[in-house]
This record gives sequence, structure tokens and C-alpha cells, in this order.
Amino acid sequence: MKLAIFDLDNTLYKIPKGFDEAVIANIYKFYKGYFGLKDNGEVSKKIKEFRAEYGSNPRAFYCKGGLDAYFAGIFSSVEPAEYLKKDEGLAERLSKLKMKKAIFTNGPDFFADKVMKALGISNAVDYVQYGNKCEPKPGLGGFRKIMEKFGAAPVQCVMVGDEEDADLAPARRLGMRTVLVGQSDSIYEVLGVLDGKKV
Repeated sequence: MKLAIFDLDNTLYKIPKGFDEAVIANIYKFYKGYFGLKDNGEVSKKIKEFRAEYGSNPRAFYCKGGLDAYFAGIFSSVEPAEYLKKDEGLAERLSKLKMKKAIFTNGPDFFADKVMKALGISNAVDYVQYGNKCEPKPGLGGFRKIMEKFGAAPVQCVMVGDEEDADLAPARRLGMRTVLVGQSDSIYEVLGVLDGKKV
């Protein structure tokens, strides 16, 4: 393998409960204000509709317009450093991985950078593809940009993520190998597999 591409949230780290609750609260608040929805039930319905049609909510706003407003409304008031701590072991393992490393997140740069800084992994990867700088997953544009960056063919890449539909299915469509990180899986176990090139 020449290139490992990692999703960020719930892949390289597990989102803590309080962190998750803060983001979800902002999502519901944003949807109510943006679409004039009255209650959480209407918001849940809209979110499900967007996921069914576009594969993810960031991609829905990318396709329909309003992505910058979506990201600002959801992430501007959340400080990852309040919920996350440095993972020196993760940074070390990523740095030692004998292939190029990229992160492909559906989050915006101003938020993902804070997450990576809080985890201490900012310098452990070679490239980050942000959700506000390309077509968000499960769109294929971001994957193609990463491959072009490293001159890598799909068969030389492995995608590591926690969501089958958003992370892995589009990668397989392009011809990449994939690794699913489940709720009970450790990213350290996955890195061990990649170290052994058993993918």
C-alpha cells in the first residue's frame, strides 16, 4: 500500500459523550433556524431525508448550497480541546506507519484542525482533505483529490473509516481497499494491521 486515508471522527478517536451532545444540539438548532422547523421530530425527518438522498448532511448542503452556513452554525461554538486530550501513542503510531497518511473528514478546516491539535496528531499525517474544501463524502471528488496529491492509483490506497455508506462504499467504488472501524474496535489494532500490510 502506498497511501492510507483515514476518516477523523469516530475513526482516529471515539467522540466523547459531551462532545457529541454539543454538536448534535447545534445541528438541531441550525436546522430549526435555517429551515424554519418547529420541533426535533421535523429536524430528524429532514436529516434522514438528506442522508437518504445525498449520503450525508454535509454533502446535501454542498449540493443544495449553504455549506458554509451549515458548518458555521454547527461547529463554531464547539471547542474540541474541552473534550479531547492528547493521544501520544496515536501520534507515534501514525508517524511510524510506512506509507503516506491522509485524513479525509467531512468537517470544516477550522474545526478539524482543532480536533487534530487537541489529539496531538497534526504533524503525524501528510495531508488533510477538509469537507469545506471539496465535495464531502460519500462524493468521490475528495478521494480523487487525495489520490492526485500523492500520485496514487486506487489499488495503492486503503480507506479506514467507521461509516460503511459515507467512508467505505465510495472508496470501494473507486477501487480502493477498505477497513471498517467498529464501535468496539481500536484504531491501534487497525494500525497494527496496516503495519503488517495485511489489507
